[in-house]
Amino acid sequence: MYANKSNIKVFALLFAIVSTSFAQVANLPPVIKTIIASPNSISYRQTSQLLVDANDPDNGPAPLRYKWKVDKDAGSLSNMEVSNPVYTPPEVNQPRTFTLNVEVSDGNQTTKGKINIKVIGNIAPVISFTYATPDTIFDSQTSQLIVSAFDEDNGPMALYYNWIVPAGAGTVSNPAIANPIYTPPKVSGANTFRLIVNVSDGKDTVTGFADINVRGNTPPVINAIEARPETILESQTSQLTVSAIDNDNGPTPITYAWVVPQGAGSLSNYTIPGPTYIPPDIDGDKTFRLTVNVSDGENTVSRNIDVTVKDTFVFFASFDSNDNGFEYTGNLYNITSAPAYASGERIKTGGYSGGALKVLLGDADATTVYNISGAWRKDFYLPQNANVTLSFWYNMTQSPNYEYDEYSDMMAAIDGALIKTGTNQAFARTYGIRIGVNEFIERIYGDGDGGENISTGWKQYTYKTNLTAGMHSLTIGGYNNQKTDDSEQTTILIDNVSLTKD
Repeated sequence: MYANKSNIKVFALLFAIVSTSFAQVANLPPVIKTIIASPNSISYRQTSQLLVDANDPDNGPAPLRYKWKVDKDAGSLSNMEVSNPVYTPPEVNQPRTFTLNVEVSDGNQTTKGKINIKVIGNIAPVISFTYATPDTIFDSQTSQLIVSAFDEDNGPMALYYNWIVPAGAGTVSNPAIANPIYTPPKVSGANTFRLIVNVSDGKDTVTGFADINVRGNTPPVINAIEARPETILESQTSQLTVSAIDNDNGPTPITYAWVVPQGAGSLSNYTIPGPTYIPPDIDGDKTFRLTVNVSDGENTVSRNIDVTVKDTFVFFASFDSNDNGFEYTGNLYNITSAPAYASGERIKTGGYSGGALKVLLGDADATTVYNISGAWRKDFYLPQNANVTLSFWYNMTQSPNYEYDEYSDMMAAIDGALIKTGTNQAFARTYGIRIGVNEFIERIYGDGDGGENISTGWKQYTYKTNLTAGMHSLTIGGYNNQKTDDSEQTTILIDNVSLTKD
C-alpha cells in the first residue's frame, strides 16, 4: 500500500513538470505587418499588384501559408495562395471599392488581414492638342490636320478617330485617321470653319476641334496698260507696261504672260510687266493687238493694248536671188551717148553680202570715148507724202591706166535729180583737199602710174529727202568722163538698197 502511494506521488510530480514545459513552448500566431495594393485605385482595364508582408515570431510549427479570399463578382487573383498575387478587377460602370481578405497561417494559428481597392470605370482618352497647319488658307490651298491623343488604360480598344466636317465646309482626305488633309470649299470673302474630331477607346469618346480660316481668292486688278509710243515705225520698238495689284496677295505672287499673235512681232520678255515690243517686217501699215494675262495662281485677268506699226520700208533689195525690180539702162547721166561702152548685170556673189548689181564703164576697145554712163533704175510708189531715207552700199574700182584728167563718178538720182554731194577721192588722198558739193557721190581720178587699181572699197551711203505721194524713180550707177585705151575700165558694185519712211 505504501509503495502505491509513492508511485502516485512520483507520477503527479512528473505530470506537473511536463505541463509546465508545454506551457512554456505554446505556439505564437503569424504577424501581418502591412498589406499593399499598388495602385490602390485602378480602372477596370488595369490590374493591381498585391503584397502582404507577414512574419512568424516563432517560425512554426510550419512555414507561412497564404489564402486570399475574393467575394463573388469582386474580381480575381492571379494566384490565391501567394503573398503577392496580381488583382484583376471586374468591369464596372461607376466607381466601386472592393475588399480583398487574406489569411496567413503558420500551420497552427491563423492571422487575418484585408485591403481595399477602388475600381473605377473606363478611363476616357485624353486629347493633348488639335491643330491645323496652316490655319489660314486660300480656298485653293489645303491644310494638314492633326490630333494628338492618348489612352491611359489602353482600352478597351485601340484609339480610333472620326473627323466631322460640317456640311458645306469642305472635305478631309480620310476622316478615320489622326492626320488627314483638309480641302476647303470655294468661298467668297473670309470664312471660319470648325472641324470636329472624336477620339474613342471603344467605350468613351472625347471631342476636340480645329478652326480654319478660309479666304476666297480675289482676282488681281489691272490698273493700267500702255504702249509708249502706241504708233511706231517698223524699225522702232515700243515699251509696254502693265500695272496690276492683288489685294489679297495670293495664293501666289502675281505672274505675267504676254500673248503676241502669230506674225505680229515679238517681245524682249513675255513674263515681265514691262517688256519691249519688237514689230515684224510689214507690207503696209498695220495695227496689232497684244494681250497680257495677269494671274495670282488661281484667277487670271486680261487686258489688251493696240500698237500701230507703220511700214518704213518702201522697198529693200538684196540682189541675192534676183534684181528686185531694178532694170539696167545706159546714158542716164551728164548727157552721155556711148551705150556700147557701158553695161550692167546682176552678180550672184561678190557683193557686200551675197549678190549685187554691177555697172561696167569702158573696156570695149582702144577707142577714145567721152561721157560714158550706166545705171540701174527702180520705180516705186508712195501712198502719201513722206520723209524718206535712201541707203545703199557701193564699191567703185577704177583700173590703174587712167590719166590725171580722167575720172569716174559714183552717182544716184531720184526722179532725175542728181544727188548733189561728193568727194574728190584723188585730191582728198593726195592733197588732203575735200571739194564742195558736186553732182556725184564719190569721184576717183586717174593717176597714170599704171600701178594698182584705185578703189573706194565698200561704203554705205545714206541720203534723206522729202517726197510727195505718187510714183517715183531711183537710179544708181556711174559716169566716166573719158577713156583712151581698152585697159581703162571702171567697175561699180551696188548692194542692199533700201528706201524707208522716217
